[in-house]
Amino acid sequence: MTNVDFTLTRTTAPASALISTADAKAHCRVDHDDDDTFIDGLVSAAQRVLDGPQGMVGKALVTQSWTLTRERLMGRDRLQIPVMPFGSVTTLRYYDADNVEQTANVANDYTVFGNEDYGYIEPVTAWPAMYDRPDALELVFVAGYGGLSAVPANIIHAAKMMVGHWYENREAVVDYSVNNVPIAVHDLVNIDRIGWVKG
Repeated sequence: MTNVDFTLTRTTAPASALISTADAKAHCRVDHDDDDTFIDGLVSAAQRVLDGPQGMVGKALVTQSWTLTRERLMGRDRLQIPVMPFGSVTTLRYYDADNVEQTANVANDYTVFGNEDYGYIEPVTAWPAMYDRPDALELVFVAGYGGLSAVPANIIHAAKMMVGHWYENREAVVDYSVNNVPIAVHDLVNIDRIGWVKG
């Protein structure tokens, strides 16, 4: 993908939270219901910190859909998918040379590749002529490991550690010995983080 501006929006949120209320309570050793709403809020916060291309992992976790819009592509320019793990293309639309919206036949006219760390779309011959506008192309795609059970266990455990830490430490820093996020969280996340060199 050439170095141009693009807009990226999550259009369908994950179907489930990374941790159930019951699992979060068990990790925090809470046996009452008084803090359920607070704990659910901590779970949501942990998911926001970890999930998506701007999260600590740099990847979508539970399956979700995203929409990318950008200016026109030409020739055989490769369109790099910006959210991993890439799953599939839902739709690929573009504005043709007459500024009329068209839907591309992805199955027949494009090569689509994706795995946990990289994905792209490339035309078999060339991109169709597109109108010169900032939203000339719109790609809707699915990303994520799959259902909750497919998310790596180390990431789930990192989320539990974050929830437990925040539950016990209600302020950003209680004293000089308390970190905002436990160091072990970084170790757990780095196993799957985009850009991490795996041994």
